[in-house]
Amino acid sequence: MWNKKISIGISVLFLAVFVVESASAKQELLLYQNQQYKFHLKYPIDWERQPITGKILFKIKSPRQFASNCSVAVRYHEKLTGKTNKEVMNQLPENYYARKLATRFNGARVVTAKRTRLDKLHAIKHVIDIPYRQDARTLNITLSQMMAFYSGRMYIISCASPTSQYRKMKRIFRRIEKSFRFDAR
Repeated sequence: MWNKKISIGISVLFLAVFVVESASAKQELLLYQNQQYKFHLKYPIDWERQPITGKILFKIKSPRQFASNCSVAVRYHEKLTGKTNKEVMNQLPENYYARKLATRFNGARVVTAKRTRLDKLHAIKHVIDIPYRQDARTLNITLSQMMAFYSGRMYIISCASPTSQYRKMKRIFRRIEKSFRFDAR
């Protein structure tokens, strides 16, 4: 009798976890469009838009996961104007930006660096663990960045969360990255 109750309890618990996971995976998305730089992406409806600064054009933050956020930055490179995406991306070693960023933060570690695609364009993706120091405390952050060059500009999609929460956030970060599209091609 007890074995049957335990089996039913475990089955109900498994079903509840599966339903919660499925609901979050199918979460409704909002569309962000940038007319000036001609791109759009989708993001979870419950994420909050954040004030933008400097070269960051778009920034969102998770309401549930402390310090989890994504942003899009665009940098213009005059000397690269006229070059194709493939020419620019093939000139860069896949870990170039990852190493550059890791040297800015003492103790940072490159987890992965690889070539990939962003809306069918050649791109580079890297993941870096960064010990972020603020006051007397250190918070370990995992940063995932995708970069692609298009029409004289480098587009950089950055998603970050505390390292302890990165595995939970990775699926959402991937959905945001995969939804990124250039409007004029």
